[in-house]
Amino acid sequence: MKYLPLFSFCLVSSLYSISVDTIVLNTLNNNNSIKSINEKIISSQQDILLANKWSNPIFSFGINDITLSDPLTRDKEAMQAQYIGFSQTITSNSKLNLKNKIAIQDKNIIEENLYDRKLILKSKIYELSFNIVFLEKQVKLLNKKLNYINKIEKLLNNSYSFNNINPNSILSLNIQKNDLEVLINNLNTTLSNLYLNLENISFTKIDNIENIKTNFNLNINLDNHPILQKLNITKEKYLNISSLEKENKIGDPKLNLTYFNRDNKFDDYINLSINIPISLYEIENIKSEKNRVLSLKTNYDLQDKKREMETNIRILKNNMNSSYTNYKLLEQKTLPILSSLEENLKNYYSLKNINIEEIIKTINTTIIYKIKLLQEENKFNTYYSQLLYYQGHL
Repeated sequence: MKYLPLFSFCLVSSLYSISVDTIVLNTLNNNNSIKSINEKIISSQQDILLANKWSNPIFSFGINDITLSDPLTRDKEAMQAQYIGFSQTITSNSKLNLKNKIAIQDKNIIEENLYDRKLILKSKIYELSFNIVFLEKQVKLLNKKLNYINKIEKLLNNSYSFNNINPNSILSLNIQKNDLEVLINNLNTTLSNLYLNLENISFTKIDNIENIKTNFNLNINLDNHPILQKLNITKEKYLNISSLEKENKIGDPKLNLTYFNRDNKFDDYINLSINIPISLYEIENIKSEKNRVLSLKTNYDLQDKKREMETNIRILKNNMNSSYTNYKLLEQKTLPILSSLEENLKNYYSLKNINIEEIIKTINTTIIYKIKLLQEENKFNTYYSQLLYYQGHL
């Protein structure tokens, strides 16, 4: 991969200009999708606390053996009593530890989603900003062309009475001028919409953008990318769920304690019992195996995703190289030839020896190739913006 130097592109500055880095920062602070995921992280912290808790105990109160013929009498038989009961399901520490690990992993997955969302927004902001740069430079070129046409039109109108100039030349020029004004208007509308899209993402009023710099030599380490980290955490989470299901084969015992209060003729007494679920139908084994398989599947997904991202990075870098090569060819070879052609036309044609078609053709060709130069520049910037996502850090 050959070395590509820095590209530095600037927009016309204004009192209200803002840097792309500032737009990114404002986006990360103000964007509602970011705030929403942050709230999910806060919620997941509560899930971690819950994972370490036993289920709530159950208290029961009641009166038994009520006779329908005399419901208020409580001394007719020994079993008549008022009681208060307590029951508590007891969860082992090993199960609580596994639940805690799973809850932490759920939180970590949400955090990786948050970081991935930030990377997506950063990449999108750079791409929108570079598109704005491209369109503003294109509008500037087209306005320059429009200015040329206005000058030629003025020249033709002033010289028409004594030069036998074909009137159709002026009409053709007017058509080109009108088409150009329509194109400029459409581009300005697109520019306005791009600014609105940027403001919608960043929650920031933007009138102009400051310097935007690109550097081909990005430090990309996919091992730290949130998408891959998320898949790796998910893989480990399924293994923990599988272990928890195995632990669930030994059911959580439930302790029941009830105090019965009877008439003075009879002694009070206590009932004590323990309920233990029995894993009779191998349900836990099935669930455990299911999550083990899901862990294997996620590991394959992880490997495929990493390979896909590595391929995309190579493609983007190849495209950047191609755009840069095309840019330099246009800049160093094609445009100097066109510049010489413009100069020759300027020196050759006099006021009474005007070939309007040749002049317009040369102007059009020059503008077309300058726009091609901008297009290659913008392609480079677009690929760079997409590479920022794979960079894996803000």
